Amino acid sequence: MLYAIFLSFFGGRGTDFYYVGFGNYWDLSQDETFIATLDNTIIFTIIIVPIILCISIFLALSIYKVKSKIVQDIFITLLYIPCVTSPVAYALFFKQMAYSDGVLSTILRGLNLVASDFNVLQDVWGARLLIVFVCIWAWSGFYILILLMAMKNIDPMLYKAAKIDGASTITIVRKILLPTLKPILILITVLATCSTFQLYIESVIITKGGPGMSTLTLVSYLYKKSYYYVAQYGYSSALAIIIFTICIVVTSILFILGRKHE
Repeated sequence: MLYAIFLSFFGGRGTDFYYVGFGNYWDLSQDETFIATLDNTIIFTIIIVPIILCISIFLALSIYKVKSKIVQDIFITLLYIPCVTSPVAYALFFKQMAYSDGVLSTILRGLNLVASDFNVLQDVWGARLLIVFVCIWAWSGFYILILLMAMKNIDPMLYKAAKIDGASTITIVRKILLPTLKPILILITVLATCSTFQLYIESVIITKGGPGMSTLTLVSYLYKKSYYYVAQYGYSSALAIIIFTICIVVTSILFILGRKHE
């Protein structure tokens, strides 16, 4: 990390380094591709993180309500399988489904929801939503497992006391469950946000950043600057430091907001 910070103050290509100070950071502020990738990453974050939170809470609570330990374990296993599946494998699988003659595009055309020549991968929002779906499908199991373990550590007497006092299920969730799980929810928000800002494999394999630059992410752009053509290590290091700084700022804000509401 220290060497990346050091490199970020140097320009040049390959091993031809020369000191530029904050020149790389200034160039990034004027770089249209960087701005586009930042916008794309923010869009993905705004969509993916809230959906993952809602789905994780709902499914974790649903599994928690199941009485049978065996059935619980089956559901947990099914939901966690995507987390241990190779990202390259599932990205290629969904890419095949999204081709013009793939299952997904065929179903959408068969339901008359899209034009006859529609291709998910060639549509800006079609490609974005496909990546969003893949990320939610692949990542949610991990967060569901964390939430479920947290729910199991809550004292059951709290629920029993609330029911005796006549509290409804919605009231119990709103007044007991969610406040108790707040530290875990903040943790999940931080992890999901950092994961989205590091989104790479799904974007590169499924859409290659297209159509245009609509699904090109910050890390994809960093990789291109580092390893495509003649490497710009200083420029890509500056980009990496910016990604790191954004994650630190977002994490700090979330923890500060969490403490203010305690």
